[in-house]
Amino acid sequence: MKIKFWYKEIKISTFYLLIIVVLALGIWFRFVNIDRKIPWIDEWITLDRITDYDNREEIQQKLFGGTVITVKELHDWQKLDPKTNAFNLLNNSLVNYPEHPPIYYLFARLWGEWFGSSIATLRSAAAVISLFVFPAMFWLCYSLFNSYFASWLGMALIAVSPIHVLYAQEARQYSLWTVTILLSSAALLQAMQRQTKLSWLTYALTLTVGFYSHLFFSLVVFAQGIYVILKEGFRFSKNLLAYLLAILVSIIAFSPWIVVAFNSLSHLDRQVKGWTEAQPTFFTFLKRWLGNLSRLFVDFGFDSSTNFGEAMVIIPLIFFLTILVIYALYFLIRNSSREVWLFVLSLIFGTTAILVLRDLFVVFGLISGRLFSATARYIIPFYLGIQLAVVYLLASKMMSPKANEQNIWRGVFLALVSLGIFSCIMSSQAEVWWSKGEASELVQVAPIVNQATNALVVSDADLARVLSLSNLLDEEVHVQLFLEGSYYPIDQDFSNIFVLNPSESFQEILGKEYQLESLRDTEIQLWKLAE
Repeated sequence: MKIKFWYKEIKISTFYLLIIVVLALGIWFRFVNIDRKIPWIDEWITLDRITDYDNREEIQQKLFGGTVITVKELHDWQKLDPKTNAFNLLNNSLVNYPEHPPIYYLFARLWGEWFGSSIATLRSAAAVISLFVFPAMFWLCYSLFNSYFASWLGMALIAVSPIHVLYAQEARQYSLWTVTILLSSAALLQAMQRQTKLSWLTYALTLTVGFYSHLFFSLVVFAQGIYVILKEGFRFSKNLLAYLLAILVSIIAFSPWIVVAFNSLSHLDRQVKGWTEAQPTFFTFLKRWLGNLSRLFVDFGFDSSTNFGEAMVIIPLIFFLTILVIYALYFLIRNSSREVWLFVLSLIFGTTAILVLRDLFVVFGLISGRLFSATARYIIPFYLGIQLAVVYLLASKMMSPKANEQNIWRGVFLALVSLGIFSCIMSSQAEVWWSKGEASELVQVAPIVNQATNALVVSDADLARVLSLSNLLDEEVHVQLFLEGSYYPIDQDFSNIFVLNPSESFQEILGKEYQLESLRDTEIQLWKLAE
């Protein structure tokens, strides 16, 4: 195919035209219907983090002091305070959110000042950041495989990868974390090849940005360290020394946040305890792992609550994709250079081994908590490593001198891209998706309240959870919020009084005065009061 300009004629192959179309779709999927999915609790936490009211105590007293307000008044609170700035946000982060470094939130705050502070706007900030994934993936693939063809394949696969598109539309830091993983990996490879001061300073800079994007970036640095040590044959070489110096520089730059996180260990301990869930089994662990692996290429919205009949649709695809990934890793080890497969395997296993080991302790009852490695947003480095292995396999097979082999693997590439596009289309039309946590339950809870006349929702749950539900409630519905342990008389001027996720102490107090009818007893609890 030829595209003709007034000054010259450019020949573009069908393959590169397809890549351009896929990239365009990938960009479109990152922004289309960005406000459609119901916000979940973590996204409301993002909003709370960047609003940072100068009169926060006054606002908190108004919201949680037992005053009855409408849902509309609650929504009016969700605006940036013009009296505050980035320094206030940092202070809020240091005190309340030390487990989440601030770079994305500083950018989201600036973005909110320009375009507004709705959840959709904050999601668009993450989507804009995610666009840097394309050049970063291209750079990494070229640095690793020394092939423009493989680089274009890598960009195409990540463009319509359902998991990456999903987190590109999340009002959280995951798209930024993805970019920093790719950039730091490419910068490391370039630094080890060129061995110049500028290249190692560039690597140190990407490390610093990475540390300030996500605490789990430390796992990426650990994996990169494994790669450097193994590649250098355990010798104290110039590359190893330069790597250690780059790490030292980035840690010094990150040290203010390290000190804050250390001083806030009690807060972090409370956060981790709040993440506990029902004791998972090994079957649950395995099922979630296989499901998460397939979401790199296909995602029809199924989760752990999906019944077996519905899951039968996806099981053959999960089996095929698992075999493809295993074969890609085998092919990588057998056919690529030691430096290539060592880097990819370090990224895959070096970033997940610790999380998997911890989760096995959880599964076998040695410790309590959620499954980290089986939670998709925590294993993004693993996903990227798998994609690199698949890119190498596809690039090698599609450039094979055997025509039949070329055609077969072109078909595999088209199948993967088609599955990704179809998955993104499905996701873009949905209001609820597996990644939105409690949102599927909120959709069932909200109609119960909305259909009741003269309704009041009472709660001592955290504000983010209340906001998650309020987003689906009619503006005429009233709410009465309390801080846990500080309760006021419940307003009796309402025909229907509901209680959302009451703490044990609140349930005990309510049980002494009212009959409690449990309407839902899942992660989102809803009770109804009766005299």
